[in-house]
Amino acid sequence: MASLIPEYEYDVFISYRQNDNKYDGWVKTFVNNLTLELEATIKDKVSIYFDIDPSEGLLETHSVDRSLESKLKCLIFIPVLSKTYCDKNAFAWQNEFCAFNKLAKEDNFGRDIRLVKGNFASRILPVRIHELDSEDMTLVENELGSSLRSIDFIYKSPGVNRPLRANEDHPKDNLNNTYYRDQINKVANSVAEILITLKQYSAGKPESGASLTEMVDETEKIRSNKKAAGTLLIAGNKFWIIAFLFLVALTIVLKLISPSGFKIITPGKQDTTDERISVTVMPFRNLTNDSALDYLTFGVQDWVVTCLSFYPDEFNVRPFELVRDVMRSENMSDYSSVTPYTGSGISKRLKAEVFLIGNIFKIGEIIRLNAQLVSSESEEVIVTFQEEGSADKIIYTLDSLSIRVRDYLLISKIDKKTSENGVSGSHKIHYYITNSPEAYKYHVLAKEALYNLDFNAALRLDSIAVSIDSSFVNAIVTLCWANYNLGKYEEATKWLQAALMKRDKLPLVDQINLDYQYASLYLTPEEQIKYLQQLQKIEDNNPNHSLLLGYTYIYINKYYEALPELEKALEMFKNLGTEPNDLFYYHYLLKAYKKTGQRRMETRLIKRAEDYFIKNPKGLSAGDRYYNMSLVYSDAGFYDKAEEYFEKGFSLNPGNKGMINNYAFSLIDNNLNVNRGLELINKALEQDSTNGILLDIKGWGLYRQHKYRDALELLEKAYQKIPSYEIKDHLDSVRAAINNK
Repeated sequence: MASLIPEYEYDVFISYRQNDNKYDGWVKTFVNNLTLELEATIKDKVSIYFDIDPSEGLLETHSVDRSLESKLKCLIFIPVLSKTYCDKNAFAWQNEFCAFNKLAKEDNFGRDIRLVKGNFASRILPVRIHELDSEDMTLVENELGSSLRSIDFIYKSPGVNRPLRANEDHPKDNLNNTYYRDQINKVANSVAEILITLKQYSAGKPESGASLTEMVDETEKIRSNKKAAGTLLIAGNKFWIIAFLFLVALTIVLKLISPSGFKIITPGKQDTTDERISVTVMPFRNLTNDSALDYLTFGVQDWVVTCLSFYPDEFNVRPFELVRDVMRSENMSDYSSVTPYTGSGISKRLKAEVFLIGNIFKIGEIIRLNAQLVSSESEEVIVTFQEEGSADKIIYTLDSLSIRVRDYLLISKIDKKTSENGVSGSHKIHYYITNSPEAYKYHVLAKEALYNLDFNAALRLDSIAVSIDSSFVNAIVTLCWANYNLGKYEEATKWLQAALMKRDKLPLVDQINLDYQYASLYLTPEEQIKYLQQLQKIEDNNPNHSLLLGYTYIYINKYYEALPELEKALEMFKNLGTEPNDLFYYHYLLKAYKKTGQRRMETRLIKRAEDYFIKNPKGLSAGDRYYNMSLVYSDAGFYDKAEEYFEKGFSLNPGNKGMINNYAFSLIDNNLNVNRGLELINKALEQDSTNGILLDIKGWGLYRQHKYRDALELLEKAYQKIPSYEIKDHLDSVRAAINNK
């Protein structure tokens, strides 16, 4: 019987081990019941391939290539996963499961498709009849490149692990609480949904080469008259630049001072996801003509944001870096242009109800801070604040302004419990951040350098801040990540431990950020995911949390878990008028496309990277732009183009050790040109022979060359210097290879 789509031989291919059908004919019964259920579910006659007679199946004596061309040319592949099926030496596993996985990625539809309703599905539809052990689960998930999503036919009771039967003697004893007919119906519905999508795509026949995902997106566009979601942008958590930008200035409040007599805020029409007041704090304008006070442009913003961050149940504060990103997208480098009108536009983009803007004045030796709280919707000034003091008391002035803003917003919520329970006290924020105006000045400048990825400047400036105030936790955190990004890992670890010792002095969001950073260095991806999900709950408007969560899922090959997070992040970025702008965004997206067989999307992404880095560069030096493209082409598997751009980048900026090392790692990790990658790393090791990252990269290259003993020696040295999860993962791979020899 022919398939519903002419180019294909069958609609459904049932793959199983004969052992699972011998005892009671379970697979034969399953196929018969599925056929009947499909007849009641879908109007068309669905063709199913099932080798009821072992002699008619794909046997070891057959020409596998020719057999695959006919029998495996199907739309949906249903493997019956059992204890015996998950065996990489088994014929069904190698020549049916793995073979279809490869073929599906390369055909017109691709293996993973987007259904008409917008959800993603795989054309591999696993049915599981036994609880699998961890080794079998790993085997399946590594082949799929994602976590296993199966429809289970498992009867589970104490001491029992067997296939679920159509007629059970004691169905209520099944601990899984599943019923055979319901599970058959789930399989039939899934098959029907995939077939309907594939039929619509086949009938539509878009212009040459268009993918199924693009076809479905176009259908959704017509139906909803909205723009399609766009390309998913996936990157990875191996690199720390984006993650670091989450760390805003850190501070604490002990007591709530509750003044009265303020006007109540009438919330605007901004969409909010909870009952918290959403607030954007803008950079203040320095109107003093004194450049020495320029640091207060961000210093005031930083201090107010930190104050409000101690009340995550009351305020949803827009993070520092998102405000900067939106302003940058509007080409607002001159902060004197921040007015109620322009501030309203930015705050609306950030979906905040209110925003704070202000000016910095100097009258003699007195510094005055004027601030206005403005409605994002109406641009009406709700209330004004003014605080002033001498330059050597600027910490107290910042403190007073922040507390007044905080208290006004709390009272505006008519939070009676807060008003009743809040008691006056003399404790001020500065006791928990720094008492030193000089230390704070250097830290604000360091934070600005960090935002611009100038790690050397950030390290130099915050080293001065800590020398002035050794307990300044904000500066300590900056020192940790500046050292890390400069490859000074022992120093980074020292400062990380120091920051953790002062963790309780941070707002909750910053405590969790610090926990996440620690997990990213030393714990498993699962631990990282836990902290990122916590951050999402506090800062539900921050796309970076969803982006990093998607990155982490990609890193552990869980593509289906990654896609919703990346879609969410992309939608947030689009609303902000920005996009993820780091190199590794492209790096991991290419990896995802490769794993899911989306070759056309790979090509599009490379073109987009060319446009972003080469044709319309934004703020990068010429050398860095070429380095970035060399990594993109390396990830895409085009060695000649990668080398062409690498040589251009090297000729313009031969001192960029980080990019050179990243390129070497990419050549090795992608198995594109391991010898070339090792050549570059060996040159780097001549200048820095004890660098843990360089030792790790070389060890990984030796592993790729099957020099396992040499690789083990280097990776053990690397792990002693940097006991990170990633190096441990490399070590485990080498040890496994040695044990299997």
